[in-house]
Amino acid sequence: MDPNILNKLQLEADHRHRLKGAYTLDPVPIACFRARDEKKFRQFKRDIVGLMSWIWDTPFGRVTSFRADGQVKGKKITASARLFVPTDEAFARTVYDQGRLVFFVTYQGKRTDLYEVDFLLGTKGGIEALRYIDSNNRSPIIYHDPEMAFWVVLASRAKSWEADLKTTDRLSINWAKGAHSFFDRWQTLGQLSLGLPQTEDIIELGKMFPYTYSILEAITQPQPSFDTVLGLMKQVLSYENCLEELIWNRLKMPGSVDGLSVEMFQVFDQFFVALQLTNEATKSGTRRLWIDSQTKPMQINYLELDAVKLGQNSPRYWYELEQFSYPFDIGRFLTAEDAPMPCVPLWEATEDLHLEAPIDEATAAYAELLEDANNNTQWTIPWGARVQFDIPEFPFVELYPIGEEVYAVFRNPQNQFFIATMGMKSGHAVMPTLLRNLPHGPVETENWPFEHNDEARAALLLLLAAIVRDFMVVEERESVFSTKPLTGKKSQNKRNPEELNVIYLPRIRYKSCNPANYLNEFLKERGRAKHKVRPFLRKAKHASKEQLWLAHRYNFHVPRGYTFVRPHERGGEDTKRKSIYRSRSASQLIYNVVDTGSNTDVKWFDFERDVVKLMKAFGYDVNHQATNRRGDGGVDVFAYDPKGDDIWAIQCKCYAAHHKVGPEVIRALYGSMSSYPEGTKGMVVTTSTFTTGAEEEAQKMGFILIDGQQFADLVASIKFD
Repeated sequence: MDPNILNKLQLEADHRHRLKGAYTLDPVPIACFRARDEKKFRQFKRDIVGLMSWIWDTPFGRVTSFRADGQVKGKKITASARLFVPTDEAFARTVYDQGRLVFFVTYQGKRTDLYEVDFLLGTKGGIEALRYIDSNNRSPIIYHDPEMAFWVVLASRAKSWEADLKTTDRLSINWAKGAHSFFDRWQTLGQLSLGLPQTEDIIELGKMFPYTYSILEAITQPQPSFDTVLGLMKQVLSYENCLEELIWNRLKMPGSVDGLSVEMFQVFDQFFVALQLTNEATKSGTRRLWIDSQTKPMQINYLELDAVKLGQNSPRYWYELEQFSYPFDIGRFLTAEDAPMPCVPLWEATEDLHLEAPIDEATAAYAELLEDANNNTQWTIPWGARVQFDIPEFPFVELYPIGEEVYAVFRNPQNQFFIATMGMKSGHAVMPTLLRNLPHGPVETENWPFEHNDEARAALLLLLAAIVRDFMVVEERESVFSTKPLTGKKSQNKRNPEELNVIYLPRIRYKSCNPANYLNEFLKERGRAKHKVRPFLRKAKHASKEQLWLAHRYNFHVPRGYTFVRPHERGGEDTKRKSIYRSRSASQLIYNVVDTGSNTDVKWFDFERDVVKLMKAFGYDVNHQATNRRGDGGVDVFAYDPKGDDIWAIQCKCYAAHHKVGPEVIRALYGSMSSYPEGTKGMVVTTSTFTTGAEEEAQKMGFILIDGQQFADLVASIKFD
């Protein structure tokens, strides 16, 4: 045998996985096995007992294994080396057709003599046994991927072949298992038989975007083929224009192209998840695909994963891609060690997360908070700002502003994450599906009557909107944010510094935590990292000539009673140290939404002062709770008659006209009155109106309700300034 051929095989085997070895058909079928260690290699040098073969059937193709057995002591085989080859490749087909194979074993540059196997002379059936295995070990193929098939076989016998596996192999095995689970669940797509109707819109789409049309046509066939669809989709891995076209159309088509159903887009999304599980995208599960949305055109990038840590600690890493089907920009803020929070623990962590308002009111508040942030932006969100709040299952969220999106990375105490995104302009939010009625068995194998947990979703989005609003709008940050050193276990995330500063948020009920306990923790700010401040107006009795000149230069009109603050930088902390912010105003604004319009006046404060003036005009002594720093406890104005026993605890709601006050406000006021003198009566005053439920609740508790029109009439009758 030509030594050059043997040297080439030996060198190739040294650079491949031990169980893949190397092989060639030139000039005859020759295989190079790799021994596990020096001791096994010496046994192979002394004696070779024989060669066994088997065909492993998987949904991704068949894999042929050859096992060379070494010296025997008694009846126990003390040495074996394995070689795995795709069954459909010419090498395996030739060996099975001819029944002959030449092989040798190598270890660290040394090799054994050549051995020749003739299955025609073999025991246990010989060549007939091989042909029987070849004919019978066949089942339907979901998707052809030889690399995935190889790792699925290893996953099925991982414990038996553990000595041949490296620590880093665990992540690839987890990848194969996760992909197997996903493809197995989605092989029923053929039953959908969606069809692609030839409407005028779809015909025009085919002319303008033939690549997108070809994929839509493939996935709507009566029996959609993973090989066909993914074969088309793989073009995005190499051609930027294909990616740009496909993603742009996926975002723009829903609701705008006649003939494309919601169900079709759901199938489209699942195929895009499948693309991210292919070997071409993952390199045997060792990297994660992500889309860079900030380049024109969009580009595919890859996050190289920490195979050791993720393989050992995150067996479900590759099961959770559906949490974030289109991974925009994640490579900008996730690290190689970051692992997603598995879906069932995520559902368990949010199952008892509740709102203190109906979902529709929370949704309206979410929209108004974002509108306030957009209309009155003065600041930016520091990159990677870490906000601490008291949800024990995930006590931190990190914020990353990218373009018009804010990415929120929630982390649990084990440093597992899930991602929510929020469009600042559109208000569109993306978050993993949250479910109630959790399963008792594995999600992949059990159907159960699940229920979407819309309340938890609304609560988390409302929380994010409040945080973002405070970051971007609040001018007097010293009165909103406070910080303290982070105590306890340090974060596992390498992107977080050793020293962190803190803060606090929301008005949401938690399973085992009462955030009200923390509302009085007012701490002085220790300073912020350097950041840019946009130009804005600030109230002042007088404006200097220099300030007026600067306002003219920046095209700002300065009304009477205001001064101009030019753009500048604030803060001087080391920018390498991140801040964790604790927001007090966010908890007050979540349900007490400010209708600010397009200016920066604090309308709710002015409204409360008008209520104070009204009560004073009626002869009451009044304490405006918002002017002190101890917190209002649900009461904004406390009024009492100095000549009698008449005492009022008043809640003020400065809402937009369309935003009605609900019964939860009445109940909150009732709960806060326990700390006031006996006989205190309740009153709620609003700029809008009350729901029927609020009126019924007020009647039960004996509260007075004054809506916007009634309040305006009272003010007009008294005519106070």
